[in-house]
Amino acid sequence: MLTARGDVEDRVAGLESGVNAYLAKPFSAKELVSVVRSQLQTQEATADFLLTQKMDSLETMAGGLAHQIRNPSIT
Repeated sequence: MLTARGDVEDRVAGLESGVNAYLAKPFSAKELVSVVRSQLQTQEATADFLLTQKMDSLETMAGGLAHQIRNPSIT
């Protein structure tokens, strides 16, 4: 969030409402670049984590299916 409201109360309200970052004007280009880089790194780490979780789930399902194919239950 980029805003002219820089009081502590405004920052807290913004963060509590769900913004990922809060920059008050005036801001420096270095600060903006730093915040954007941090957000991109966080997004990448989250995406990597979710991909790992999905791959683990797929591996578990594939293992279960392979077991069922090798050992069909006759009822």
